[in-house]
Amino acid sequence: MISTENLPRQAGTTLTLEEIARLADVSRSTVSRVINDDPNVRPATRERIWQVIKAHDYYPNPAARALAERRSRVIGLVIPQALNAIFADPYFPTLIQSCAAACDERGYYLMLSLVLRQSDDTFRWLIRARHMDGLIVASALTEDAFVTRLLDERFPFVLIGRRSERPDIPTIDADNTHGAYLATQHLTQLGYTRIATITGPLNMVAALDRRAGFLSGMQAIGVETPAAYIQEGDW
Repeated sequence: MISTENLPRQAGTTLTLEEIARLADVSRSTVSRVINDDPNVRPATRERIWQVIKAHDYYPNPAARALAERRSRVIGLVIPQALNAIFADPYFPTLIQSCAAACDERGYYLMLSLVLRQSDDTFRWLIRARHMDGLIVASALTEDAFVTRLLDERFPFVLIGRRSERPDIPTIDADNTHGAYLATQHLTQLGYTRIATITGPLNMVAALDRRAGFLSGMQAIGVETPAAYIQEGDW
């Protein structure tokens, strides 16, 4: 056991693993195992190393650690929407807050990326540079070049806010078709038959699903819906 009183306290000093090993009288690999919480280190040795680390206010270099572990512990949240849509819609702040909380609980960091222009530079930075371990893609477009690029590059990602017909793409979404069907069914059960719908933009999966659910609900009671009863809107 060593005493921290004998160690000069230098807040913020950048030490190497070799220097910590020398001060703790252990090997560099033992220091590395302690920092990475490897259980195969004797308690007395672990305590001695942590005394040195705390005395020198050592903090592992995040870039070097990410390079060594081949992971950054950063999850990217990509929102390919216009800025006015992101900040005007209460859905997105809730989404960002929830993703950040989930990452924090698991020791990850959330990086928000607002993709305003899909270009090769954007793809290269987000995917090929590997700054992040994976992506949460909040895209609801029926055709999205970014999702196609992720698949081509075999980069780990999750789609949120839209479903996918591909079983190899993990997706988180509400059942918009069934939800719209239930809403329509509720109105028909109240005796209404002249029911109209204002959809979201029809280049978005959720809008198409809700329209399908509405039409299914109307067909269930044998009522045809005039074309004028379906108007495209912006949510």
